[in-house]
Amino acid sequence: MTESQFPIVRVQRTPEDYSATVAYSNNRGKASLIGWTLPLALLLLLAVTIFLPMLMERAFGISENSSIWLALVIGCLCAYSLMRILATRALKLRIDPKGYFLAPCNISARPDGLHASSDREESRMAWHAFLRVEETKQHIFLFIDRVSVYAIPKRNFPTDAAAVDFLSTVKRYIDAAHQATE
Repeated sequence: MTESQFPIVRVQRTPEDYSATVAYSNNRGKASLIGWTLPLALLLLLAVTIFLPMLMERAFGISENSSIWLALVIGCLCAYSLMRILATRALKLRIDPKGYFLAPCNISARPDGLHASSDREESRMAWHAFLRVEETKQHIFLFIDRVSVYAIPKRNFPTDAAAVDFLSTVKRYIDAAHQATE
């Protein structure tokens, strides 16, 4: 095969792609919500639970017992929303705008491995090194381990058919490599 016959995609990732990659590789986003966002969300829950019943009793004449339960529900919804917003923002802030993840690169699927090249680096990852391939509506994820992943946004492919072709080529190479090493 000539160089032009291998599926090649010009990858340009954004901070949103980074957030999606981290969230997806962290057990579909569940692990990324813990950390420093949890205490802030719990503080919001506590504040709503304490102050909302007093406000509801004065403003609407709702009894304190009823308003405590309502405040707890509203506080939980507010706390969860705050955790989601802060976790997403934290993920976007972790990457360097001039760093590796956001640098444009060419990725190609060749018989000897996945090739990545940019003005910063050239690399090849052998097919047997990949654990699995997963696809979402917006990304193709090629997992090397639980957290190391090649994230390829589907919007970088010229057509949906090109994305499907790339994905099927990658899966075929990975399956063949895994069968050869068994």
